[in-house]
Amino acid sequence: MGLAQYRVGNYNAAAKELEAYVQLSDSVDQHPVLMDCYRAQKRWRKVAELWADLAAVSPSADVVTEGRIVYAGALADQ
Repeated sequence: MGLAQYRVGNYNAAAKELEAYVQLSDSVDQHPVLMDCYRAQKRWRKVAELWADLAAVSPSADVVTEGRIVYAGALADQ
């Protein structure tokens, strides 16, 4: 549901669904999408927190790369 909300640009609803996913799964695989939701809402601190979580776990290269791109975009937006 979170990904569907994200795709239609409903970032607040997407973030809520993705936060629930993270709590239930204890996974970071959707962190880049959640980070982008927060970036769209200008919630810079949350973007940085998720990036720190993602970097600490260091999942697959694709997920880290996507997170790095979102984090760089958030820094540029600021």
